[in-house]
Amino acid sequence: MSNLRYDKKFKLLMLSLMVVMLLSFQFGTVLAATANNYTSTLNQGDTLEGTGFFSGETVRVNGNVNGPTFVSGGNIEVNGDIDGDLFVAGQTITVTGNVTGSLFVAGQDINIGGKINNGIYSAGANVNVASENNGSVFLAGQNIFTKNEAKIGRDLFIGGSKVTADGTIGGDVNASGDNVSLFGSVGKNANLDGPILSLDSADVKGDLVYTSQNEAKVSEDSTVGGKTDWQKVDKKVNSVFTLAVLYSTLLSIAGALIVWLAVKLLRPLLWVNLANKLIVSPLKTVGVGFIAFFLIPIISLILMITVVGIPLGFILIPLHMIAIYVSKIIVAVAIGESLRQKFNWTEKHHGIWLVLMGLVILSILAFIPYLGVIVQLLMVIAGLGTIILSLARKRQNNVTLNK
Repeated sequence: MSNLRYDKKFKLLMLSLMVVMLLSFQFGTVLAATANNYTSTLNQGDTLEGTGFFSGETVRVNGNVNGPTFVSGGNIEVNGDIDGDLFVAGQTITVTGNVTGSLFVAGQDINIGGKINNGIYSAGANVNVASENNGSVFLAGQNIFTKNEAKIGRDLFIGGSKVTADGTIGGDVNASGDNVSLFGSVGKNANLDGPILSLDSADVKGDLVYTSQNEAKVSEDSTVGGKTDWQKVDKKVNSVFTLAVLYSTLLSIAGALIVWLAVKLLRPLLWVNLANKLIVSPLKTVGVGFIAFFLIPIISLILMITVVGIPLGFILIPLHMIAIYVSKIIVAVAIGESLRQKFNWTEKHHGIWLVLMGLVILSILAFIPYLGVIVQLLMVIAGLGTIILSLARKRQNNVTLNK
């Protein structure tokens, strides 16, 4: 039982890492495309050298791109070949081209075909996968289907409501949902979880391990090469790793990334400068932030008691709330920057992966009982301290220049 629960949590963690990137690009590529003046279409026969950015209500990438590609819009079709990773976010998405890297997709209705050289990471209300790939596939959403023609080189991870796993899977199948159906061929083990589970014309080379209130329905033409282990539960085990919590967390991280990107486009060095203050003087920063965290609300209330201070009090409270929100981004940037400096990483794509990693780390820590509350409090305090020290330093520099 413990191994299966670990597998489920690991699966959701991997899905989290995937969807975070997808949701962030849903908004971020719009800004990037506008800033770089890329068109929203690429005609068949045309080839774009370097990174491709496409955004619009209707986007059709029928040509080839020799580089990583980012696509955002309403109705999206990617029919050309991509030499690199492909990131897509929109309403209705169809991918039929070949991708030499990995594919990251988030949207309402998603259809994936073509050949993907590495992994597939997708989240949406309706997801259909009929592609061939050499890596693993991670899928999350409402209705998830891998088609009969799908060929997955390694493992398949699915989390959804109605789940249908078909095709040829070279490794393990890990599926969780309200209604899970397994078809096709599984090269290794099948780990299933849900109240309604069924195997229909399925060929599992390894073990079948499932957790459910009910016994799985296994058709006569289905085969299991290894053992079958039914881990019966009286009722569904509640977990903090529900899809609702997952999506809420991902949207929170995506929102933080939007703010980070918008500010970075206007002030490219602001986030790094703020983060470096926290890295260089962590104790001083936390001390100042601790005082500010409790003192600013008190000052605001005192100002609102007085007649002349009411306007300033009303201004100070929302500014305090904004500073608390921004603190998460500052600490995330500091985490990413610290790791970059420690391991001598090369900054890629303007540092988006570093801040993304920091936000994911903070989100994971927030799920840990007791420790999560402490981490969030320290995060706010450290961020406030960084902002106040930065404003104080700027004021001191202005005074020095005016002398």
